[in-house]
Amino acid sequence: MMKAEYINPFILSAREVLGIEINSPVSLGQMSLEDSKLMAKEVKVHLGITGGLEGVVFYGMSIDTACELTSIMLGEKIEEMDATVQSAIAELGNVISGTASGLLEKAGFITDITTPTVVIGSGAVIKTMSLKPLLITLTTDVGEIVLMVALRQPGNKD
Repeated sequence: MMKAEYINPFILSAREVLGIEINSPVSLGQMSLEDSKLMAKEVKVHLGITGGLEGVVFYGMSIDTACELTSIMLGEKIEEMDATVQSAIAELGNVISGTASGLLEKAGFITDITTPTVVIGSGAVIKTMSLKPLLITLTTDVGEIVLMVALRQPGNKD
């Protein structure tokens, strides 16, 4: 079972960074071990975590949410999924994960994050192999974002 000390930095960072970007509160929704909620999302940002912890983090959202987030971040209306939206969403995942990495370091886990990858299309099957993922739903004024965290200490099989 994944430890709360691995997950909480990502929840705290996502709520803080998203709250600042959209200038409104981000509420914590349900948590589950079911990955179908992430697969149903049309846009997913993937980052690998290496070092003192290893695994993956995904941020999933609808195309509408990705466009609305980008519109707010850039201060101009963007209505279609284009390279600008992909870049903005990837950078958002990077900032959230980088902030979480700093919190993990304070807890004694020195980690690095990989370059973000954006996956577009609902139904893409995501398997974390031997890692058990936890999904956390975050509710914002611009839509629902699903955070998936699957981490373990190197050498552990949990």
